[in-house]
Amino acid sequence: MLKQIIEKKLQELNKEYKQTGDSFFLTTCLNPNHNDKKPSFSINIETGKAFCFTCGYSLDKEYWLNGIIENEEEIERQIKLNRLKNKIAKPENKANHKIILPPKSSDIVDNFRGISNDLWKKLDCYVCNIGKYRNRIVMPIKYNEEVKAFETRALNDSTQPKYLHSKGFDAKSIVYPYNLLKGSQKPYVVLVEGILDAISGWEINIPTIANFGVAKNVNMNKINTLLQLGIDTIYVALDKDEAGSKGNIELLNSLYSEYFEVKLGVTLPNLKEYYKSNSKDLNDFINRN
Repeated sequence: MLKQIIEKKLQELNKEYKQTGDSFFLTTCLNPNHNDKKPSFSINIETGKAFCFTCGYSLDKEYWLNGIIENEEEIERQIKLNRLKNKIAKPENKANHKIILPPKSSDIVDNFRGISNDLWKKLDCYVCNIGKYRNRIVMPIKYNEEVKAFETRALNDSTQPKYLHSKGFDAKSIVYPYNLLKGSQKPYVVLVEGILDAISGWEINIPTIANFGVAKNVNMNKINTLLQLGIDTIYVALDKDEAGSKGNIELLNSLYSEYFEVKLGVTLPNLKEYYKSNSKDLNDFINRN
């Protein structure tokens, strides 16, 4: 069993460690050039993939099984990226206007679009029934406790635009839901097309963020934010239609690929059932099940 092999190796190295969640060990970094005083080395005990959130050092299954450190060039790339990450200031919203959220009218009905009331509340989402955003779900875009923008979705009126968002909504820079991703402590994220798809991923315990449509919706602000959160792998899983398939290929070769390992979502075991289904997107999948 890989978990036992990893434990034995850590004991041989006199490394103290603790288990976080079902699938990870946390210990001090195994990079000999990193004097890690606070545990920052995360090891996936199911796959053997390991990554240091501080220096970028990484290992894979071959190290635990055979003592082989593969892909030295990739390790050096990660270390260089981490140096870059530490030099970059956290992205700021340069908008010169205040974001004023629409007034709350009610909570969202439990299991609307397959999403639980608990998750809607965790994301501070609600229904507005007055003014421009009448009969819409309001979804604040928050970084820590600060609201940077908001997206709204029509509940059921087909005569209205499905989505409306606030002034200052910068799809290229937004990582949503940032707060959930910050707390997940996973080194990967699944990139989906829309905001409901992103929320749906969290409903089935998959760390998911919205790309807000087209593949070009990425800039260095978004890259820097993901680096700061310790992400090293991005799985792209846009809608399962022609446009989504084209977008997936574009994302494999986009700006993301210069900083992360970018893979198709079909290669992630957590998404196995979704790809076996005939659902058109992730929200459609959880709404059916």
